Amino acid sequence: MASAVKKELVATYGSDVFTIKTLSYGSQTTDELLSSHIADQIDQLQPNIILFEAPLKNDYQHLTLDETLENTNELIHQLKDLKKTLMIQPSQPYISQTESYEEGVEAIRGVSEANWVYYMNHSLIWPFHLGEYINKDSGNLTKKGNEVWGEYVVNWFTGE
Repeated sequence: MASAVKKELVATYGSDVFTIKTLSYGSQTTDELLSSHIADQIDQLQPNIILFEAPLKNDYQHLTLDETLENTNELIHQLKDLKKTLMIQPSQPYISQTESYEEGVEAIRGVSEANWVYYMNHSLIWPFHLGEYINKDSGNLTKKGNEVWGEYVVNWFTGE
C-alpha cells in the first residue's frame, strides 16, 4: 500500500513536496512498540508528518482493549513529544472472537480525540462482509484490500 500511496502523491504534487518513509512494525503489539522505543526510531527519520497505524490487529490476540488503549495513549504522548504533526489511523479490519473491529476503532478514536490528535478513520470504507478484502487464512489484506485502503489515504491527502 505504501508504494501505491507514494506513487499517487508524487503524481499529484510532484516529487519535491513529499518524501515518504515507511517504518513497518510487522506483528508487534503496542507493548512491544513501547519497549522498542518506536518514537526514537521515528524521530531518526526526521518526519514532518507522522501517520501512525494503531496496531489493533496485533494487539487483540495478546492484550485486552484496555491495555491497548493505555499503551496507545502512552505512544501518542511519546510521538507528540517529537513536535511533529501526528495522525492516527486504525489497523486494517480483523475478525476477533473477543471484540469487534468497530469497538477497537471507536476506542482508538476516543484516545486520539482525548489527546487532540487527528484521527484518520478509514474503517468506514470497509463493507460488512470482508471476504474479498481479507485473506481468510492469514488475516492479512488481499491485493484488493490494500488497494482500497491505499485509495482512501491518497484521497485524504489529495482531496479527491
